[in-house]
Parts: sequence; C-alpha cells; structure tokens
Amino acid sequence: MMRAEIEARERTIERDSGNYRCQPTDPIVRQPAPEHAADPVNLTKLSDDYIRARIQAGFMKDAGKRQKQVVANLRAFLRHNDARKVTKKDLLAWRDSLLPSLSAKTVNDAYRSNVRSLFQMGA
Repeated sequence: MMRAEIEARERTIERDSGNYRCQPTDPIVRQPAPEHAADPVNLTKLSDDYIRARIQAGFMKDAGKRQKQVVANLRAFLRHNDARKVTKKDLLAWRDSLLPSLSAKTVNDAYRSNVRSLFQMGA
C-alpha cells in the first residue's frame, strides 16, 4: 500500500513538472506483460472429434453427416476455420443469414443445436 502511494506521489510530481507520460517505476504497479496468444483451434478437427465421441457413445446413426454439413456451412460463412475466433455476434449473423432460405425450426433444431453442442463439448 505504501509503495503504491509513493508511486502515485511521484507521478503527481512528474505531471506538475509538465511530464504527462508518467511511466511507473515500481514493478508492483506496472502493467502486466501481454499474455501469449492462444493457439488456434481447428473447427473441422473439433467437429470430427465431437462426431467420433458421439458415435462411440452410441449416438449419431448417420455418422455425423448432418453435423458435417452444418460445420461446413458455418465455416463458409465465417471464412475462417478457427473456433477461438467465433463470437456470439458471428453466430447471430450466421443465423440471420440462414433464416431467409430455411425455416426457423430447421435453423434452431438442426443448425444452432449442432453448433451449440459442438462448442459446449469444446469448452
């Protein structure tokens, strides 16, 4: 606490003398180093792992055919294959792009539910 007060007083003195850059010198109040960027997660590989796990559990009688179509559609819309870059805003825009050509029931029951399950498994 005392170190932070000393640091604050030093910054005040710097500002009073006209120096507005005010870089902290005490390591306790410095900005942390930027974190290492996480490796990308391949959306296709995540989907394949999900399908394999569901088939082993006795589900997905169609061997994931519908899931693969949904993920391919999502990848085409996003124009990338990194699951870490997918945002809620992206998924809402994807949903909105599907609604003119598909019924709301199909979008909710087939497309959104597949992607929701995929991302819950990958979390």
